[in-house]
Amino acid sequence: MKNRPNMRYCKGTPDCAEHLEFETAFNPDHATTCIVGVDLLLAGRDTFPCMDGNDLQIAAPTRLEMARYIRECREELRNSVEIKTYDHWCETGLHDLENYIKPGDKVANDIVENLVNAVPPAFLAEYCTQLGEVYASIPGPRHTMKALYSTFHRETRDYWIFDGYCFLCENKNRYDAPTTLDRFIKELEGTAAADD
Repeated sequence: MKNRPNMRYCKGTPDCAEHLEFETAFNPDHATTCIVGVDLLLAGRDTFPCMDGNDLQIAAPTRLEMARYIRECREELRNSVEIKTYDHWCETGLHDLENYIKPGDKVANDIVENLVNAVPPAFLAEYCTQLGEVYASIPGPRHTMKALYSTFHRETRDYWIFDGYCFLCENKNRYDAPTTLDRFIKELEGTAAADD
């Protein structure tokens, strides 16, 4: 991962949450490191503890820079393999499926099997699998809501393609699912534009 001059990304592990180490100087003679938990940052927190015992309130432009850096690092982790595997998913420290796979990604059998074994599927065939938990709902005909399911179709014996979020028994992506990080960046960009 490429570090920035004052930031270092640390992926999540079983023992440590995903975070940034942010170097800051309260004055020219005193530099310290603040630990910025990614989950807390995305939840809207703007004050973080520093190694010298102080707390640092981080301004919106810096939080936006941090969020963009986190996105770059996550993309580098995500795209470091051609076929996404369960072991690689665990190694990335990205605990949400939406942060690990995107529509069109090649996914190994072990991920699909793990997901199908976690929750009974909504649709299961040799050539297509839809997870049993509804991902989202969108407007359907006659003012009704239609459920969307995380959907995979088998490409070869070795891997599947993640189709995205589809209606039952379909494999056409119907929903552009922004991650929590994407929504956070968009919100901060809107705040920055309003301040200009």
